[in-house]
Amino acid sequence: MLGNRDLLVQIFLNLIKNACEAVPKESGEITLTTSYRHGMRVAVAGSRERLHLPLQVTVQDNGPGIPEDLRANLFEPFVTTKINGSGLGLAFVAKTIADHGGVIEVDSVARRTIFRLTFPITDEPTPRRVRRRAATDLERAL
Repeated sequence: MLGNRDLLVQIFLNLIKNACEAVPKESGEITLTTSYRHGMRVAVAGSRERLHLPLQVTVQDNGPGIPEDLRANLFEPFVTTKINGSGLGLAFVAKTIADHGGVIEVDSVARRTIFRLTFPITDEPTPRRVRRRAATDLERAL
């Protein structure tokens, strides 16, 4: 997967920080899971296209869960339950994942909230390789 390393690190820090703030102080549990799901495809709304999103990362906690009335708008700006929260963290997470061609979903009940992130894999070369190959082709042409 090609991606912006700094932005990807930031989304995981944000999700883990939220989980840390949600779990009980004495018995809090946060579980991070990564997996490769061969054949995982997601339908694109309004088209027949299906995206191949085999990389999955989950962040699970045993906090109280997300209130039902917030779930539909959870990834929109300014939605928060925190007293001093800006409501921009999950909006940033969702936008960044979408910019990377991925999808985020949430499943939440009392004592089990799971954020599920799925990402594509690409075979595209890194920009550095593209530049080297283009330079080599130009040198041959001269």
